[in-house]
Amino acid sequence: MREIITLKWEKGNLLLLDQTLLPNTVTYATCKTLEDVYQAIQTIYVDFEHLM
Repeated sequence: MREIITLKWEKGNLLLLDQTLLPNTVTYATCKTLEDVYQAIQTIYVDFEHLM
């Protein structure tokens, strides 16, 4: 079983795991602004409890 990273930094952007597609697909939402992060959380890309 491989490790799935829930968030990471890449080229100055925050990448958040899109948890709506698990377990079949591992993909990340690219957040360039605070508004992008807010939208990702609102659309349930992120299970916020797992980020703590």
